[in-house]
Amino acid sequence: MAIEIKVLTLNVWGIPGISKNRKARIEAISSQLASGPDLYDFVFLQELWSKDDYRFIADKVSRVLPYSHPFYSGVLGSGIVVFSKAPFTDIHFHAFSLNGYAHAITHGDWWGGKGVGMCRVTHHGINFNLVTTHCSTLLRTLRDASTIVLAGCRQRQDPSQLNILSFCLFEVKCFLILHCILYFCMFCN
Repeated sequence: MAIEIKVLTLNVWGIPGISKNRKARIEAISSQLASGPDLYDFVFLQELWSKDDYRFIADKVSRVLPYSHPFYSGVLGSGIVVFSKAPFTDIHFHAFSLNGYAHAITHGDWWGGKGVGMCRVTHHGINFNLVTTHCSTLLRTLRDASTIVLAGCRQRQDPSQLNILSFCLFEVKCFLILHCILYFCMFCN
């Protein structure tokens, strides 16, 4: 018997005071998730920095995605959230040890406390590891170091479960990072 799983990952660009048309975008995203033509089993959002925006989306989609977890870290939070049709059986967050500099305000990496969020769920009788991150973007050294930490997080995963990895790298030329994640971490079953 084939089971179809629908997954969405989206960088919502939800930086209060900086992102243009943030409120309208958050409203449109939540409306689409709640009643759009595609109803998803799992949704991963990046750059959802405002707790009010998270609560707004969580409330709006609660009928179709009743379970959610924002991963709070650093001063502002990691900005990553997982929504699910199935309840979480385990939740873990691993903050990147190299996360930029406090004085580099425009980079935001240190203030955000970025890392890897992991949730386990059982959906349609299948065990899933849901893993999400929003890698450091401006400092190549930190991005590469973040990937190494992400690879180490693979050790927490149960090899009998299916893995779904969601991430936002910003740059297509980061093939080496993608290669490391997919092959060394073996997230693809």
